[in-house]
Amino acid sequence: MYAPTMGNRIAAFVLRPIKDFNIENRAHRVVSSEKPKAAPRHPTEAKYAEQALKPESVPGILDKKVDHLDRLKGIKVVATDVKPEEITGTPPSKATRPLPQIHKPPPQAEYGYHEPAVIPEGRITLRQATEMISDAATDPQKWTADVLALRYSLKKEDTEDVLRYFRVYKVHVPKIEPSGLTKQVFLGMDAMKQLVSGAKTAQTLAKEATSPEPPSDKTTEKG
Repeated sequence: MYAPTMGNRIAAFVLRPIKDFNIENRAHRVVSSEKPKAAPRHPTEAKYAEQALKPESVPGILDKKVDHLDRLKGIKVVATDVKPEEITGTPPSKATRPLPQIHKPPPQAEYGYHEPAVIPEGRITLRQATEMISDAATDPQKWTADVLALRYSLKKEDTEDVLRYFRVYKVHVPKIEPSGLTKQVFLGMDAMKQLVSGAKTAQTLAKEATSPEPPSDKTTEKG
């Protein structure tokens, strides 16, 4: 697969120094070489070409025409610019100007295309098809194929095929079960909470046992 490409690269790498050898002298040789001679002209064209190269061969071509100069002096060219029309009075209001007044993008179609106002019999739009499939999925006992075909002016066979092979989108969120490691972590946290609460209870009982009893109000009688 990669053999031809690799071979071409190696060949180009090897041949590049040979192609670039003495390239400047070769370029000068090509530029300074004599250009190929043009094909011979037809005899009639050759005659006119020679006359064009030698204007003095044509009699009177270099003579000054006095009458032509006099005619040129009599020519007078007058140019006038068109003045712009002056605007009098108040400028037109914004409502009469041929400019857009609403600078907002046009509303986008809900289903991505312009819905026709008139729908021929036997055809439905994408909106109607979605509503029909949704109604049949919500209450199949009420919205049967016969009812939907009569409502949307469709054939019963076509309506049954649409309800059979098409469904509306449903979002299914799978229930995530905790893995074994997650369960162990939760059990370990519960056990740790129980140990902490037990230790706090033991410390409370120990403090109560070691604390001195308050003096009694009764006085002891001496014998």
